[in-house]
Amino acid sequence: MNLDLNFDSKRNLMRQILHGACSIPDLASIFKEMRKFNIKPDLRIYTDITDADLKGANYNSVSLLEKHLDEFIDHYLPVRKAIVVESLLEFGIARMYQTLAEKDGFEVQVFKCSDEAYRWLEN
Repeated sequence: MNLDLNFDSKRNLMRQILHGACSIPDLASIFKEMRKFNIKPDLRIYTDITDADLKGANYNSVSLLEKHLDEFIDHYLPVRKAIVVESLLEFGIARMYQTLAEKDGFEVQVFKCSDEAYRWLEN
């Protein structure tokens, strides 16, 4: 997996753009990378998976990823995460993640358009 990760501290916005084959350990490692930044509560996360290969993902793997998320995200609540997808497979996986991950203070939405995703994050 290749990951483009950057953090806009003024907007408290993390951008994650994934490329290539992505395993659950790869995706879980993103949380370790995110800890390197000076993130504050009220975090916004933009995740683009349109160039990621998620063919191996299933309910069990997405559920495992959600457990890694729980260990990380509580420090930054409230959090809004926008996931940008292109294919039906990406949409299904992102919706599964949304269903498993959402909790009080952590909101996830799935988009097909990056402009809409950014607008939602900024509101």
